[in-house]
Amino acid sequence: MNTTGTAASATETGQRLDAIIGESGPADWSDPHGAYRATAHVLDRITAEKGLVSAAVADLAGSLAGCESYPNMDKLLLWRSGDGNLRLRLHVFSPGYTDRPHNHRWNFAARLLGGAYLHAVYGDEQEVLEGARRGQAPRARHLHEVSAGSGYFLDHSLVHSLHTDTTTVCLVLRGPSVKDDYFTWEETSRQLVWAAGAARESAQESAAKAMDGHGYERVLDALGKLGL
Repeated sequence: MNTTGTAASATETGQRLDAIIGESGPADWSDPHGAYRATAHVLDRITAEKGLVSAAVADLAGSLAGCESYPNMDKLLLWRSGDGNLRLRLHVFSPGYTDRPHNHRWNFAARLLGGAYLHAVYGDEQEVLEGARRGQAPRARHLHEVSAGSGYFLDHSLVHSLHTDTTTVCLVLRGPSVKDDYFTWEETSRQLVWAAGAARESAQESAAKAMDGHGYERVLDALGKLGL
């Protein structure tokens, strides 16, 4: 997986992640089959090194830049390439978390480290867009439970959502952005709401979701309960 331009990481853990992700070689993120194999290999290696993820989380204690908190969900930015195109994140979901059908600006690979969630796929974004124009809510086409140790690769053009009744931790390796905006289905208004990537958010929007010390402690508590 090409990480050309990655600056030397400040910590030993960061340097190890540089090596693992860089040594996998270039990946064609536009090819789902090839990208799946490449990202699965990277996530296999990261999770096989005992203590590597927890060490990366511990490294964030001094700075939570790029980390975010939402109702029943926290996101940690564990690693990013020098050009910012590739990012390794840790998502921590609290019991009762449910998100709305949405697409993404990039492809990503997910690997659950603990817990489980119900993953729903609603089809291609163009199908969802056409249905929304007629006032039709997205309808799940495929549902499956993802449990600890398993994962998947999702193309940016697919619309999905997830729900969990337990504390769940997921490692996410995302690829380069391929579009500027993404959408979310709002059931109350029965329409799609568009949003931009973080680079185009206002300072107020960024501050509203920025993780604070309480959010970080919540993550540490969840990881401890799962023995991670």
